[in-house]
Amino acid sequence: MGNQEGTDPEQAQDPAGLVALMRELRDRSGLTYRQLEQISADHGTVLARSTVSNTLARETLPRPEMLAAFVAACGQPDRVEAWLAARERIAAREADGADGADGADGADGADGADGADGADGADGADGSIAGTTEADADPLVTAAFEPSREESHSDGRARGTRRRPLVFLTVLVVVSLGSWVLGGGPGLDFEDGSDASGPSAPASPTAVPGTAFSLFEGRTTRGATSASVGYRYWDSGDGWYGIEYVMPRSVDDRASYGDGWGGKLLMHYQDRFGSHTNGLTDNPDGEQDTGKDSIRYGMKNVWFEVCDSDGRRLRDCQRLRKARA
Repeated sequence: MGNQEGTDPEQAQDPAGLVALMRELRDRSGLTYRQLEQISADHGTVLARSTVSNTLARETLPRPEMLAAFVAACGQPDRVEAWLAARERIAAREADGADGADGADGADGADGADGADGADGADGADGSIAGTTEADADPLVTAAFEPSREESHSDGRARGTRRRPLVFLTVLVVVSLGSWVLGGGPGLDFEDGSDASGPSAPASPTAVPGTAFSLFEGRTTRGATSASVGYRYWDSGDGWYGIEYVMPRSVDDRASYGDGWGGKLLMHYQDRFGSHTNGLTDNPDGEQDTGKDSIRYGMKNVWFEVCDSDGRRLRDCQRLRKARA
């Protein structure tokens, strides 16, 4: 195994810096993602190679448990505490900065606003999806729309992504009603932001409100990958939100087949442990991928992003926007 002695987590001053040092640690170890996964499994911990890939491709703080498993698998189990201390120092600094920033939570309270009326939290144009104000929401389908950067294209690609919303939204309404009537359909993955048996989790799937889904969709800046997902949220009464997403899907554009790049649909969110990114889909070059539906609790500031991916790197990422009905 390579030399990792020169990698000092105390050098990191922000999330991007910590992730950069994680990449350096992994490069020094000389281990592949698969080897890291196997080493962790041999020591009784879970470190999925897809999680490692997604974490090292982003610039947000990793989960503490993921960071500990990663550092140990890279050959530095005696340095785990130093890495965790560096992470907590950065997380505390980020939290202090967010508390002092005018737009961190702003007029939408502690949980951000969706941007249905243009007001958003710290995340800009679309704001945070979890925590959306529903004053302007349609009783069946929220149809608020923020123009995305793709609409400036003149080749018609972006307009093509808008041709299916009515059909898709109809399907989402049916899924919403089905979930409500049946108390959770087959394939729904119930997860909690902390512990599924914790106080924020419902006693049963029927505790999920019967609110309608909104469709979010978008393309990467080159138009090589398109993605969509149905989404809804509700206030769980504990200062956090429950969310449900259905039919997450990413598709490689036919014109880009054979370029060596597939795509990923990512979900960004905050929970009690910090900011995180999960991969919902991962389609290879020339293919498409549909992920699992999921219900989760203890979350806020949720938003989705589509990126081109070659399995190791991400490029041309774009935030998904609420579709126009």
